[in-house]
Amino acid sequence: MKFPKPIFLDLQRVYDDNPEGTHQCSRIYRYADRNVAEAHTSVVRLCEALVLAVRLVRFHQDIAPLNERGGDGRDLLFGRFGYKANLCPHGLPRGARDFAHFLEDHWGRPSKAWRDLPKTDVTTQHVPEYQEKIFGELKDERGLVGFFDLDEYNEQGGFALFDRHEFVGTPYWQCRSIKFWRLY
Repeated sequence: MKFPKPIFLDLQRVYDDNPEGTHQCSRIYRYADRNVAEAHTSVVRLCEALVLAVRLVRFHQDIAPLNERGGDGRDLLFGRFGYKANLCPHGLPRGARDFAHFLEDHWGRPSKAWRDLPKTDVTTQHVPEYQEKIFGELKDERGLVGFFDLDEYNEQGGFALFDRHEFVGTPYWQCRSIKFWRLY
């Protein structure tokens, strides 16, 4: 069974770009005070929005109670669609690269992709030419954008939405590759 593609506006309506906006989960937040510095939540937040947009759950607050009996999430949400990598106990993906592989399995190759991007100098305000090129190629598009191989960051990457002329969520420009999946 393939994971359904949502309508972009349905996804955007339920997407929360607040890093603290995820369901309460011990695999995402290690501490009771939800210390965001200890967690990278872009993939989880996007996946929460996806399950809401395709109506696997009705409300955001319905996610946390899904795992009242315990388990690894394999029989919940993305686990029901054969997600192969690590899930939180509520059935939501946590890693960007693993989630990108899932999207490729279910939705096909990315609509657009950029590889071998140059290292970004984060000490200046200069926007590298490749960022302008990517913005130009994404103009008038809507969809999911994955950022991979982040400089000096020990995670799989991050995800954001793109809505015609702007990102919804944080773009992770300090990356070596970017993938885009178009939504309508």
